[in-house]
Amino acid sequence: MKPHSQASGVAWRMKITVILFLLFGATFASRRKSPCNLTVDGGPCKAQFTKYYYNKESKKCEPFVYGGCQGNRNRFDTLEECTAKCAEQKKQEDSCKLPAETGPCKASFTRYYYVWDQKKCAPFTYGGCKGNANNYESIAECEEKCGVRNKDKNPCELPAETGPCMASFIRFYYNKETKKCETFTYGGCQGNENNFETLEECEAKCSDQKKQQNPCKMGPDPGPCRAVFLRYYYSWDWKKCLKFTYGGCEGNANNFESLAQCEATCVDKKKKDNPCELPAEPGPCKASFLRYYYNKESKKCETFTYGGCEGNENSFETLKECEARCVKNKKRKRQETPCELPADTGPCKMNMIRYYYDKGSKKCKTFTYGGCHGNENNFESMEKCEATCEEGEEKEEEEQGPCRAAFTKYYYNKDTKQCETFIYGGCRGNANNFETKAESPVEEPPIDVGPPTSHRKWFFDTVKKVCRTFVYGGCKGNGNRFDTKEECQQRCIATLPAIAFTLQEENPCKLPADPGPCMASFIKHYYDWDSKQCLEFTYGGCEGNANNFETIEECQKSCPGEEQEEKEEEEEEKEEEQGGNPCELPAKKGPCRAAFTKYYYNKDTKQCETFIYGGCKGNANNFETIEECQKSCPEKEEEQGGNPCELPAKKGPCRAAFTKYYYNKDTKQCETFIYGGCKGNANNFETIEECQESCPGEEEEEEEQGGNPCELPAKKGPCRAAFTKYYYNKDTKQCETFIYGGCKGNANNFETKAECESRCSVEKDGDVCSMPKDSGPCKASHRKWFFDAVKKVCRTFVYGGCKGNGNRFDTKEECQERCVATLPASVICRLPYAMGSCSSNLRRFFFDFETKQCRSFTYTGCEGNANNFISAYACYEKCGKRIYGNVEWCAVLIRWERQKASYFQSLKF
Repeated sequence: MKPHSQASGVAWRMKITVILFLLFGATFASRRKSPCNLTVDGGPCKAQFTKYYYNKESKKCEPFVYGGCQGNRNRFDTLEECTAKCAEQKKQEDSCKLPAETGPCKASFTRYYYVWDQKKCAPFTYGGCKGNANNYESIAECEEKCGVRNKDKNPCELPAETGPCMASFIRFYYNKETKKCETFTYGGCQGNENNFETLEECEAKCSDQKKQQNPCKMGPDPGPCRAVFLRYYYSWDWKKCLKFTYGGCEGNANNFESLAQCEATCVDKKKKDNPCELPAEPGPCKASFLRYYYNKESKKCETFTYGGCEGNENSFETLKECEARCVKNKKRKRQETPCELPADTGPCKMNMIRYYYDKGSKKCKTFTYGGCHGNENNFESMEKCEATCEEGEEKEEEEQGPCRAAFTKYYYNKDTKQCETFIYGGCRGNANNFETKAESPVEEPPIDVGPPTSHRKWFFDTVKKVCRTFVYGGCKGNGNRFDTKEECQQRCIATLPAIAFTLQEENPCKLPADPGPCMASFIKHYYDWDSKQCLEFTYGGCEGNANNFETIEECQKSCPGEEQEEKEEEEEEKEEEQGGNPCELPAKKGPCRAAFTKYYYNKDTKQCETFIYGGCKGNANNFETIEECQKSCPEKEEEQGGNPCELPAKKGPCRAAFTKYYYNKDTKQCETFIYGGCKGNANNFETIEECQESCPGEEEEEEEQGGNPCELPAKKGPCRAAFTKYYYNKDTKQCETFIYGGCKGNANNFETKAECESRCSVEKDGDVCSMPKDSGPCKASHRKWFFDAVKKVCRTFVYGGCKGNGNRFDTKEECQERCVATLPASVICRLPYAMGSCSSNLRRFFFDFETKQCRSFTYTGCEGNANNFISAYACYEKCGKRIYGNVEWCAVLIRWERQKASYFQSLKF
């Protein structure tokens, strides 16, 4: 063979080798990247979601428990999705030629498919099950599988690209100019490969030094999941830790479970120093915010222009906040509202266009601001000026904000002149955002003159110790701002320290109508003590007193006549007589004025329905979700006595897509099905374990027969009713309550405690009051009472429904009768007063052992301790005799009777 032909043959063989090597390497890399070749990974979190993964050993899709965060891509929501992706060993080219297929289910997931004709990947909506293999979770995965590549450029060299879609995802890209990984907003589709889910992923790909960005400089990131967890993040602009809603997975490092943890990580240590000693610091940014700082030379709070970032703690949003922090022991004149002040250019020489409210023309106008000092009648935009000072419609459009929660709120639509709903993301946005339709402004002010009702708020006056109204501008401000008078009183008045006992405390229903010094015109109601009626009066908009109510109904509830009080007592007695079955009670809004959508069981229609709950009192027929209501109060199918395990799987009429479990009576196994989210039937379980426990296999269905029923455990049975029954607990030797589901169960099941005790021997000699609180091993949620032997008080706890011990009572009175009544006065009278942890505002008395006096305090309605008396007389009766002796006690009684007679005479009794 000639040398030339030999060399040609060698070259040809080398080319063949290189081509085979490249093909093998590409195939290997493709397989290595395929999610189906990854090992199962439950992730570090502790949730319990049933997902599916492809087991490459068994060549099948199998279920596993996913913790809720991290893990890897070998994780699928449904068996069908896993099978479509991994089990069918088809050529990838064939799957890329398939059309987009939504599938028969009704969920709504954004997925990507390869458009063969156009040679690109595009989004489509996937229903959640079945479909085909041309279905990818991300555009990058689609392009990787179907051959769309960009080999020309290093992804770290590409610019940040939002893409054409309109979502708002915080992502990271490598900025080749600054040599750092930075955030940008990704629209949700297309874009390029310089797009990373996390900072770490970006740095691993592009940064040589992998410098860790300060997490305190990152913005709040709720992540892609849709849970609702209250977390804290550090706002670099505002230099403080703020709340945000976290979705439960991913996000970034600026995410703290508590305020203390956030402040410990991010708040400057120099905050420990006095901020009033620091100079005004505008910071390096170029925005222009009017702020206040304390000038230690002039001893006054003065204005300066803040750039919007960094700076220091000597920076306050309002003059009042600055003076409260830095100006001490000086009486200040009552401030005019910002809208009443004249325009003030200030001494500086900048030319900044600002807006002020001209009270003469009642319009917002422009003026030139010099850049420092001036006053609060100074707004950056016409909209802020009008929102704070002018009457009329809101100028801002609704704004969802960058976060990804889904809260239904109201905004004022200036085109339709109506209040309408919109979806709020959970953070930022603007002031045209209201919790209720009633709160948002409407363009009909025939009565109210002045600011829109949406900006009327309440604050706590620390001098007069009362909650008062003020006009809120709609943004910024501070924490002393409440939507309702009740919320203000609950937060600030209920926490005031106990004061010395006096019989002359004011009853708000006895106060005269007080319009206050302001000049607005709000129609309010007050209680006329002489006529015993609620009447109208005109309120000026500020100050006044507590005899001031929005509606005549609120007035009548707060100052009821004798007939009303008797009627309410009769209603409460009726509800108590109806006993332990909440499903028999009517829906009860309660006296508070919130608007929470809850569920109750309507015994007439035999269905769970919605109602509006005011936020306090109410009754036990009140459930957070329709599922909780249906479990506690079974609907028609369950009440007909059928075994839920015999029922077919029922999706229900709603169109969600939740993976649940049901018992298949044909296969005698628990299997998955898609639940639509409402109605359905009782053969519906969250986990396979719950299903197996409720519907056991044939071998587990044999009941204990012929034995002593007192030896059997409490057994709820597979049905899902909620009947309170008694069983004998062989461990505590007591008859105790448990929740019976309504069918099956066993013989250790009694209608009454007496019937249980007559059948099973009960030990009587144990001191139940000294036993610890014991919720028992079951997972129900029943409010019970136990005696706290350390604090000497009866307190509530959640009982699981079975076992536990004898230190468990159905009512507070039962607990007190058994355990508190036996406490000696020497113990009770030495206890400190305890306000409790609820939200009522009840006047009670405690014995102050140091001063040897009975003093009044505010009791919130629950918990507390035994040093708590309805009247001063009862307090002295319990504790006074022991302190004074019989002779001195007689003198105390005489003084008490004189004071009491004087007090009742003043009430015109």
